[in-house]
Amino acid sequence: MRMLRKPRIRYKGVFYHPIEYRNRQKCEIVKPKSIYNRIRKEYTMTDGERYFEVFCNYHYLKYEKIEEKKDVRTPDYRLFIGDYLIITEVKDLESNKEDEKALKEFYEKGYVIWGGSKVGNRVRNKIIASKDQLKRFTENKYPSILLLFDHRNEITPTLTDYEIKIGMYGFEAIKINTNDNPNLRKYGGKAQMTKNSRKYISCIGLLTKENNNKLFLKLYENYYANIKIEYDIFEKYDDISIFKLNVPPDKIYSNWASI
Repeated sequence: MRMLRKPRIRYKGVFYHPIEYRNRQKCEIVKPKSIYNRIRKEYTMTDGERYFEVFCNYHYLKYEKIEEKKDVRTPDYRLFIGDYLIITEVKDLESNKEDEKALKEFYEKGYVIWGGSKVGNRVRNKIIASKDQLKRFTENKYPSILLLFDHRNEITPTLTDYEIKIGMYGFEAIKINTNDNPNLRKYGGKAQMTKNSRKYISCIGLLTKENNNKLFLKLYENYYANIKIEYDIFEKYDDISIFKLNVPPDKIYSNWASI
């Protein structure tokens, strides 16, 4: 009996064995659909998407990857908490030049003084970048989460509550009064969440990995959201924290309050 040697297909550095079949005088090589889909998914997923799915699987939360459409930008997932649907867009925070410079200096000197040059800029940019995915798809019918995954490197601090607040509502400013009234703290320029903008985003989510590799999720409510999430659906999860502002951001500066 003659033994046929099965060919191997190399895909992104990994070898896979396809199915070989003979159709009369023609021999074709076919990639099994299941293998092909698994390969395609593995190499097109971002770290944020991968860990979002890990987090959902850990809590037995149902999710569906939204099929991408040609020439139309779509969000990433439908997330189901019971029968409750939340449209979710996942964005990764990539290391920038400042991060890489700080990391290099840390390994050379053993310490580093590091700080972002523009507070809230990372959050602000991701909010702007998510417009095409979330605005069209939610259509004021569904709540939505813009989920940020921050795991840049081992010495870069993860986003703080303050950075997220400034990225959403603008720079912290002080209104100086010339009379006897006290100076007033308020939000200044570069606000992304206002009465008239980004109301289709229900909240900003921050997914992080702690030193023990455990995932934690923080949700920061958009005060002006058209549709707000019913946060009591998350009550039973001890690794999900929720924050909101209790006063209008356009009136006065305030800090996050835990729900």
